[in-house]
Amino acid sequence: MMRCRGRYCSLLTSLLAAVGLLSSAVICSVWADNSVNEDDCFAVASGGVAQFPQDSIRLGVLLPNGGNMGEELEALIRLAAWQVNNNTAMLRTKDGVKRKLCILSIKARLDPFSTFQAALQIAGNRVVGVVGPMWTSIGDIVAPLANKAKVPFISPAAFTTAFHVTQGLGPDSSNNMPFLRRICCDNTHTAQVIIDIMKSFRWTRVAMLVTDTDYGHSTSQQFSALARRNDIIILTTVFVPPQVDETSDSDSITASLLTDIVLLKTRVIVNFLWDDQMFKILSAANASNLIGKDYAWIFAELIMERSDLQDYIAQDESRRSLFEGVIFTHLTSSEQGVGPDSALTKDWEAVGSQWYIPPDGSMENFTFNTYGLLAYDVAMLYATALNVTLAGVMNDDASFQFQTLPIVNGQLQLPVFSNGSDFLQVINATVQSGPSGNVHIDIDGKVVRKSVYSIYNARTNGTVVDVVTWNSDVQALLRSDSIVWHGGGRTVPDDKDTSSDQLLRILVPRDDEPFIFYDSTKTGKAAFSGFAIDLLKYFADDVSFTYELHLFNGSWDDMVQTVGRPDTIYDMAIGDITVTSYRELVCDFTSSFFQSSYRILVKRPDSQSSSGLWQFFDPFSLGVWLMLLAFLIFSGFMLYFLEHWHLRHVSPGLAETIWVSFSTFYSTQKAEKITSNYGRFYLIVACFIVMVINAAFTANMTSFLLDNEIVLPYSNLQQVGDEPVGALEGTATWRYLKFIQHQSNLKNVSYNDAVNALESGSIKVFVNNEPSQKYLSLQNCSVAVSGDSFHQEKYAFALKRSSPMRERLNRAILNAWDSGYIEDLYYRRFVWNDPCTTKASDTDALTLSNVGGLFIIVGVAAILCLIGHFSLKRIKRRWRNFGKWSICMDQEPPLGVMEDDDRMAGQSRLSRMRTSIEARALKVYSGISGQ
Repeated sequence: MMRCRGRYCSLLTSLLAAVGLLSSAVICSVWADNSVNEDDCFAVASGGVAQFPQDSIRLGVLLPNGGNMGEELEALIRLAAWQVNNNTAMLRTKDGVKRKLCILSIKARLDPFSTFQAALQIAGNRVVGVVGPMWTSIGDIVAPLANKAKVPFISPAAFTTAFHVTQGLGPDSSNNMPFLRRICCDNTHTAQVIIDIMKSFRWTRVAMLVTDTDYGHSTSQQFSALARRNDIIILTTVFVPPQVDETSDSDSITASLLTDIVLLKTRVIVNFLWDDQMFKILSAANASNLIGKDYAWIFAELIMERSDLQDYIAQDESRRSLFEGVIFTHLTSSEQGVGPDSALTKDWEAVGSQWYIPPDGSMENFTFNTYGLLAYDVAMLYATALNVTLAGVMNDDASFQFQTLPIVNGQLQLPVFSNGSDFLQVINATVQSGPSGNVHIDIDGKVVRKSVYSIYNARTNGTVVDVVTWNSDVQALLRSDSIVWHGGGRTVPDDKDTSSDQLLRILVPRDDEPFIFYDSTKTGKAAFSGFAIDLLKYFADDVSFTYELHLFNGSWDDMVQTVGRPDTIYDMAIGDITVTSYRELVCDFTSSFFQSSYRILVKRPDSQSSSGLWQFFDPFSLGVWLMLLAFLIFSGFMLYFLEHWHLRHVSPGLAETIWVSFSTFYSTQKAEKITSNYGRFYLIVACFIVMVINAAFTANMTSFLLDNEIVLPYSNLQQVGDEPVGALEGTATWRYLKFIQHQSNLKNVSYNDAVNALESGSIKVFVNNEPSQKYLSLQNCSVAVSGDSFHQEKYAFALKRSSPMRERLNRAILNAWDSGYIEDLYYRRFVWNDPCTTKASDTDALTLSNVGGLFIIVGVAAILCLIGHFSLKRIKRRWRNFGKWSICMDQEPPLGVMEDDDRMAGQSRLSRMRTSIEARALKVYSGISGQ
C-alpha cells in the first residue's frame, strides 16, 4: 500500500473527501461518456470516462482555464498526437501492431478544489502520462494524486525547483513529488536575466512587485538571493494579489501598493507579474507619477510572444504611452524546425489551424508561443518514451496495466498505473530534439537544457523591438544606448531620485575609534572614516539624503542632548551611541544597527622569558648552569681517581676522564675506556643525572618557546575591588559602573588617555565596549583585553524629536541587515590580526633568533681550539730544540729536524709504555711461577 506523508497527505485526504462527497453520485459507479473526435483521437474531459478506441494509449492534458495561451497549447499537443498517429513507424509493438495515441484534455481554474477534481477526472481515464500542470500552484495540488496514481506529470512551464528534485521513485521515497517533472528552465535563470540587465546599467537599488502566488514567491526569492551576491539593494517588495488584473475593479488597492515605491523615491521597478496584471499596475503607476523618462520598468518572464505583445500595446494611445520604454524578458526557444518549410509549420497550416484561432482572427502573422512549443515537445517526449516501451513487448498491454485502488472509504475508485515507475525511468532516459530545443530529464530529475531569453523594448510608436538574446551559457549585457526610454531618449535613468535629497547636519564625537576615525589634516567628509561612517554612507545612498559632518568635543550625553534640544540645528548624531531610557527622554533613536558588550582593559605584565640569540639559556637559571659545569668537571676527577687506583700504569689521564664525563651528554661510546667496577657504577649514576637534565632542558625549552600566554592581573570587575577603575564620564559605560556596579573608586579617563593611565598605575582597569578595547590593545602592546564580556548594549543613531527620517532610516537598517552589509562591514572593520600575540604557527619551528647563540658558541670554541693548537705546537717545538738552537738565532731550525724530533719523542713515549707493560707482565708471571 502506498504511503502518504507530510502536508501532501493532509491535502490529499481533504481534497479526496470533498470530491468523493460531492461527486460520488456521478463517478461512484460509472463515468459519463465524453465525445471523442475519431479523426485525431481527442476528447475534452467533462466528468466521465472517455470512450477511446480499445487499443489506444491515452495521454492527459491539464491546462489553466481561460486565456488564449491554453487554447494554443491544447492545439499543439493535439497536433503532436495527430503526427504520431499518422507516422506508421511510431507506437508499434514487438509484433508490429500499431497503437493509437489519444489526448484527453481538461482546463482547470486555479482554486484547489477545481484543480484537484480536474486531475482526478484525467487519472480516472487511465492515462499513462499528463502534459502539465502549467503553474507551480497547480503542481502542489496535484502532487499527491500523481504519486498515488503513479502517473507522470511533466510540466512545460513550471519553474520551481520542487518539480525536479527527486530521491527515488518508490512509495517509500523521501521526496514528496517523485512523479512531477518539468522540462523548462530554472527560475534562477529568470532572476539572473534581471540581474544582468541591472549590471548593464549599473543600477544598485530596485523595488520589486511580485504576484502573490507560488511562482511570484519562488522567483522573487531567487532574485533576492542573487541581488545580495551582486550588491544590489532591494528597497521594498510589494506582493500584488492575483485578482488585481485588467478585468478587476481594484484601482484603490493597486494605488496603495505603490505607496512605498513613491516614498522610497526609487527609479527602477522590477515586476514578476502575470501578463494581465501589467496594464493595471502601469495605470496606477502613471497616476502616482511613476511613469516617465526618469523611471525604468522591467517585466520579467513575459508569456506573450513579441508580436502578441505588440498587438496588445497598440490597442490604443493610452497603452502605447504607458508601455513606452518598458523592458520585457521572454523565455524563447531555439526554434529548431519552426521555419516556413518545416513539417510542424506545414502540418499546423493544414490541420492545427482549424483547432486554434488567434485573437485577431488571422493566421497571417501568427508565431508559435514558446510555451506551446514546450508543450508540443512534452507530448513528443511521451510518444518517444512510449515507442521505446512498446518496442519490447507484444500487443497484450503488458506494459500498460492498471489496478483499481479504493479511496475515500471505498466511495471512489482510482486507477493506479502499475508500470508507472518503470515508464518514468524510460522518460528520464529519453532524449527528445524538438522545436523548443533538446529536451532531456536525467535520472535525478534535473533539467538538462540551457535557458534562452529575448529582451524586448517597447518603443514610442508602440512597436516592440527584440534588443538582445540572453542564454544561460552566454549572459550578454546590454549596451547603455540599446534601450529607448520613455519619451524617446536614450539616457539611462538613475536608480534613485536625488533631485530633492534632504540635507542632514550630523554630529560626530571625537575619540570614538574604531567606530569613527578623525584625521585633523583633512577637511569635510574626507576627515572622517570608520564603521559608523561607512554605515552612514550606505544609508545616505539607500534613503537618498545628503549630509554634513560636524565634530563634537563634549561627552556622549551632551551630544545626545544637543540633538534633542527643541532649537537644535542638528538632525542626527552618529557613533557607538547606546540606547538608554535616560536618553530616550531627550531624543528619538533609529533601530539598533549593532550590539556589543563591555570588556576590561588592563596593563600587560612584563614577560619573564627573554628572547633573542641567547634564548636557549632560559630553561635553566645561572646557578643551574654553573652547578652542571661543576658536576661534569667533578665527575671527570672522580673517574680519573677510580681508574688510576684500579690500573695505575695504563689508566686514562685526567684530560681523558674529563672528556668522558662531558661526552655523556651525547654518547656512551667513551664509557668503554672505564674498566673499573667502581668507575662504571659512578658513570651509570652520572648518565642517569645527565638523562634527567636533558629531559628537563627539552621540556623547559619547549615551554618557553610555545607557551607565550601571559597571566593578566584582573579578569573581572569583582577582582579589582577598591582599586581605581577608569571610564569616560558622560557615557553609558560611566552610568553603568556608577549606578549599577557602584564602583567607589571611579575615575574619568578619556579613550586616548587610557593607555597612559594604565601604564602609570593611576587606574587598574579601563572599561569600554569590546571593539574599542580590542582596537586599543592592538595599537599598544603594553595593554591587553582581559576576561569575558559583560552587560550587552545596543547602538543606534540619535535623531531629533519627530524626525521624518526615522522610518526611512529604520527601513535602511533592515535592508542593511537583510543584504548582509552590516555583517560584511563588521569583518572589514572589527576583525584584525593581533601583532602583540605570537601565533601558534610562528612557534611551531625554531628560528635563528632563538638558537643563534649556539652557533656563536661553536664558532668561538672552534677559533679558540685552532689558536690553542697552533700556539701549543709552536711552543713545544721551540722547547724541545732549546738545547740545540740558540734562542737568539734569527731563523727557525730546519723543518726536517723538527719533524725528526717529534718522531723520536713519540717513539720514546711508546718505548716507555711498552717497557712498563712488559715489567708488569713479568712480575705477574714470576708470581705465578713461584707458586
